[in-house]
Amino acid sequence: MHSVSPQESLFSVGDILEDFARFDFPLKDIWLSAARFHFQNLDPEICALPTGARALEIGCGAGILLTMLRQRNPNITLDAIEPFAEGFAPMEHVLDHAAKLGGDIHRSTYEAYTPSQPYHLIYMVNVLEHLPDWRHFLDTLPRFLAPQGRCLILCPNYGFPYEPHFNIPALRSKTLTRRLFRKRITWVEDTYEVHGLWNSLNFVRLAQIKRHLNGSSLRLRV
Repeated sequence: MHSVSPQESLFSVGDILEDFARFDFPLKDIWLSAARFHFQNLDPEICALPTGARALEIGCGAGILLTMLRQRNPNITLDAIEPFAEGFAPMEHVLDHAAKLGGDIHRSTYEAYTPSQPYHLIYMVNVLEHLPDWRHFLDTLPRFLAPQGRCLILCPNYGFPYEPHFNIPALRSKTLTRRLFRKRITWVEDTYEVHGLWNSLNFVRLAQIKRHLNGSSLRLRV
């Protein structure tokens, strides 16, 4: 096992974020803020893995969080996959920088990705709510995991009446929410140049996941 003191962690986090802040890319402040926030949640999970363990980030985005975790945990094999849709073109220089810092990023969807070995830990941050078929992902997940492996999923639970991407209430259905908050949704997509973001949301609810995993080999812990 290995661990790092809080003082070293804070120094490392600030140093890496400052390095990426030198670049100009869309939503930079949001990417950097999100990486800092989720590092707090994920670094203890990675640090708890034994030396030589394998971890995978599904949907690594710009690779900032991946870089932070790899720099802090050099004894862990940490891979990542990201399909890199057309909207990621302005991020190419950021991704190149992440790769130079050791980020092993595979340009692939989870469906097309075949790992060389299974993973002891898989994590995904704000990805599940964008998958066209989250049920298929959960059904596919066991083929990625080593025995006793875990998948850590951080995402909104639309059983709670709030939509965090657009900062609006989440009503009974996505259709009704869209109808009542159409102007806000359009404003966010136009202002931040994230067109198609609303359409990508699946409004997955924790209750749905519980029902789907009933009888599955996967055990859900909330």
